[in-house]
This record gives sequence, structure tokens and C-alpha cells, in this order.
Amino acid sequence: MGACSSKSAVKKAPSDDSSTDRESLFTAVETDNTHQIAKLLKRGIDVDARDENEYTALLLAAETGATKSVGTLLKAGADRDARDSFGRSAVYAAAVGGKDAAVAKLLEAGASPRNADRDGRGPFWAACATRDTKIAARLLQAGADVDEQDNNGVTALRYAVAHGNADVAEFLRAHGAAEVDGGRLSMSPAVGEEVPETFTNPSPRSAGEASAGAASL
Repeated sequence: MGACSSKSAVKKAPSDDSSTDRESLFTAVETDNTHQIAKLLKRGIDVDARDENEYTALLLAAETGATKSVGTLLKAGADRDARDSFGRSAVYAAAVGGKDAAVAKLLEAGASPRNADRDGRGPFWAACATRDTKIAARLLQAGADVDEQDNNGVTALRYAVAHGNADVAEFLRAHGAAEVDGGRLSMSPAVGEEVPETFTNPSPRSAGEASAGAASL
């Protein structure tokens, strides 16, 4: 028999373009290119497409402070309360990143100021831990709980006092935060007293990029 013709050759499985489409959307967000975002969405790309860390374009826009992109994505129907693999919402990502304008836009769109991450820490708690009282005040006005506790029962005031953040402690007390141990705890915790761990921003996307970089060394 003769050689098989090219027509009878085994066909390759169609490639999955969803990952490429998502990355194109994420790239447009990182440059705050709303024209490109609108163009991609018009092509049918899922506005809530997620990467391996459950990041959406809105989460990325919030974290990077791409305020125009936040507005465009919300207008396109993005889930304003979507969470990543660490339980962080867009409001949380913007708050911990110090992106006040993005926080404001998300709250105006009805995003919750109370959604906590997997450690039980909400946007308000995180903003106080990073000493951003401007964003913390905005979140309180939107309905955040001044006495919210993380999974270890630590409040924002408890954290501020334990870490010597006097300005934050003053802010919290001025907004009615319940006193730690009836007010007996000084700015320097007593000997033997457990000090809340130092807060770090659990960004799965950043962690993933760092891991990839380490793996390439």
C-alpha cells in the first residue's frame, strides 16, 4: 500500500486558548488599558476567568490599583466579591495594597467590606495592620466591624498594641474599638504574653511568581 496521505494523518487536538485569553486580559489590566480590556471582553473572554491561584482580572486590577480597569470590569459584570485561593477579595487586595481609589470604587459598586481571608482577616483588619488608617476609615464607613477578629481571636487593636503601632491604636480607640484586656495592655506587651504574628500580605499571584523565579535559579 502507498504511504498515507496528509489528509489521513492523525489530527492534533485543538489547543486550549482559554489560558492565553486570560493572560491577555490580565496583561491589559496590568497596564490599565481599558480599551484593550473592552476589546477582549467583546470577543467573548470570560470577565471572571481565573488563573491557577483563583485570581480574576478584577482582583489583579484592585491589587495593582488599576482604577480605570476596576470600573471597566465591574461595568462588564465582574464578580465584585470573588476571592482568590487565599480567600482575599478585591476589596481586601486593594486595601492591603494601599489602593484607596480602587477600594472606593469597589465599595461604591456594592462590594463587601467584611469578606475575610482564610486567616479570618478582613480588609479592615489588614488595612490597620499595614497602618493605612485612611483606607481603614473608608471601610468603617462602609460597614466594616472595628472589633473584627482573625482566626486566633486577635483584633486590629490587639495587633496594633502588640506591635507598637500607637497611631493605629489611637485611631481605633477613637472609633470605639473595644480595649484590649480592659485597657491594661501597654504598648509593650508583658513578659510571657503572646504577641500576634507579624502580618504579611498573602498574595497567591505574587507567591506563585516568586516560586517560579526561585525554580528557575
